[in-house]
Amino acid sequence: MRQNFNYKHRARGAYILTELEDALKNGDAFFASEADAIRICQRKYKNVSLSKLKADFDYLLENGDLVFEGSRLYLHKVQRYEDFVASELASILPHNVVPTHPMVDLDVSAGVRLNELQKEAIQMARSHHLSLILGGAGSGKTTLIQALCLEYFVDGKLVLAAPTGKAARNLTERTGLPARTVHSALGKIPDEDFLDPVKWATIRMVVIDEASMLSLELFAGLLSKLPANCGLVLVGDTNQLGSVGTGNLIPELLELGCPVTRLEQQYRQSDKEAALFYNVANFPKLCDSEELKFDESFKLIPTNEGDIFKVIQEEAAKRHLAGENVQVIAPTRDDVKRLNEQLQQVVNPPAEGKAEVTHNGITIRENDRTMILKNNREERCFNGDIGAAHVEPMEGGSAFIHIPLSANRHPKFYSAKIGSTLTLAYALTVHKSQGSQYDTVIMPASTDCQKMLRRNLFYTAISRAKKQVILVGCKEALHIAMVTPPEPRKSMLVIKTHQKMHFAA
Repeated sequence: MRQNFNYKHRARGAYILTELEDALKNGDAFFASEADAIRICQRKYKNVSLSKLKADFDYLLENGDLVFEGSRLYLHKVQRYEDFVASELASILPHNVVPTHPMVDLDVSAGVRLNELQKEAIQMARSHHLSLILGGAGSGKTTLIQALCLEYFVDGKLVLAAPTGKAARNLTERTGLPARTVHSALGKIPDEDFLDPVKWATIRMVVIDEASMLSLELFAGLLSKLPANCGLVLVGDTNQLGSVGTGNLIPELLELGCPVTRLEQQYRQSDKEAALFYNVANFPKLCDSEELKFDESFKLIPTNEGDIFKVIQEEAAKRHLAGENVQVIAPTRDDVKRLNEQLQQVVNPPAEGKAEVTHNGITIRENDRTMILKNNREERCFNGDIGAAHVEPMEGGSAFIHIPLSANRHPKFYSAKIGSTLTLAYALTVHKSQGSQYDTVIMPASTDCQKMLRRNLFYTAISRAKKQVILVGCKEALHIAMVTPPEPRKSMLVIKTHQKMHFAA
């Protein structure tokens, strides 16, 4: 018999679902137990008793929003996506070869020089339903994408996309080919059902760049749209951060035996930047800070823990004032906020006649380095875009803020959007920096910054630099980062796929 749940359960249930969805942004597909999920909500709703929270969870279970698999507690939609992806992979991987036509002369058709491994990667992509192309920063992935996509682009049979708007824009600028977000390619918006019974009719090749950021739901959407004899190629770097959201797809696909080409050769850094070149290429497999190389391209400024952020501020301000393309990367949002405020006061202080506006405790001043936090198709701007602010004051203390961007884009925002859509960008978190490149990256190497001392976080941060990395702190922190693996993500995808394969056999 259905329990008599009142409106309070329904109201709190909606908030609980939001909290649980936020909690799964760490990549987990489920909670190990109902008790784990309730504890998360207890930290948020301190004034709600345990018995009331338990009743709210009972309501969500009764309503089908939450489901159990054994002791594991899923959001229903996440379970649905995981089951769907497992079924699709169980169908694809044992019969992964698709018809292909003879290899073309890629050096001629693409107008670029390819090494033999890149040519092998393209041939694998053209002959498989699902394949991976993996390589570190500067390993030639962009060149390979250009060559792979050209013949399909000309024939109108290509989907070229990336998980985020910034990554899609960067992909377009690097390849000269029109790239979209995966959301846009699927014709979906956040919170919409990503499973679509309507297949792409004419598409024969789908290429997804920055695939390490691909969430489970986006991957499910791609598989649901994929027609027969169409190739899906995931291009990425397994050593970078995973998705912000449920999923750990590339490591799981590797475990399932998905065909993969690994690009080893490095192209990005020049010979004179030997230490940066060596460290970025080898960081994921080094085990001790003594194995790192140091020179002007990759240097450590030894600093007492208490002075680290002061030194970072000084080093960054010096380079900003010299007009250099420099980015501070910090461990936490609080660190980012503090550094942004400090750097703003040094690099772009208030002055008579210089327009500024304040909202949500954040001041944006004329010429401030400013980041856009949300995609806006009408304004052709994306989460992660950065530009120098132009502040247009209005009566009543408000203002319009213009952010000139590349490709002749000039999005305009009302000052009430500061904090939610706009923020200062002298300093960024690692997640916000992913997918971008800067001449110089400055970051802490601090034993107090435990959140940053994981191999994938540190690697992602240093690989943002094209010319120079400046670390402030100590070698001990570097060692900790090098030997500390990413936090494991809870997932049943591999097990479910194996089970479905066994059942089908």
